[in-house]
Amino acid sequence: MSYKQLNGYIDLAKLLSITDKKNYIASIHTAAQPAFDFFHNQTHLFDKTLFNKETFDELNKDSTLHAIQINSNEIAIFSGFEHISFNLTSIDLKQHTIIVFTDLVDEVISQQAWRSVLRTIISSVSAQYIEELRRNLNDAVPSYYIKSIFNKNVLSQKKLAQLTSSSRDTLAKQYQREKRSQTKPLSIFQQLIQEDRCE
Repeated sequence: MSYKQLNGYIDLAKLLSITDKKNYIASIHTAAQPAFDFFHNQTHLFDKTLFNKETFDELNKDSTLHAIQINSNEIAIFSGFEHISFNLTSIDLKQHTIIVFTDLVDEVISQQAWRSVLRTIISSVSAQYIEELRRNLNDAVPSYYIKSIFNKNVLSQKKLAQLTSSSRDTLAKQYQREKRSQTKPLSIFQQLIQEDRCE
């Protein structure tokens, strides 16, 4: 669902006032949690660990969050968290424009969360990890979202290579590199058993 489509719910929405922002706490909506987790578990183009808090505070200013009203002093965010500077534990709601909806079904919330994440992720992933992203997309994102973005139920290496001007050989090498990095070293006991078998 696009922002224009969300606009159809405008009668159910309001801007959170400055006073309310001071008193509210925020969480991630349960229907948006898979998209949130997916986004923040990717390897992005920029390494967020190399930025300081002041930089992130500056980047966060005036960004827009979409949320659902949970109770009199709590909101659950479902869009607007799809950037590397977002940190729920240190969020300052006063720095954001917050659109609060009072009545949206989980399906609509999930759709908006995934679309917001995919809109950002396909332009921010590191080129060294696009094959990992492809497999993560296929594993985590509902197939109908994959189809709506890539016109395929599953994003293939061939399609990804076309979209990113990469070669399939490059993607295959990335996959092999990742498999090697995930291979656990043998314990001393396992090494001794292996040596005995080779003799």
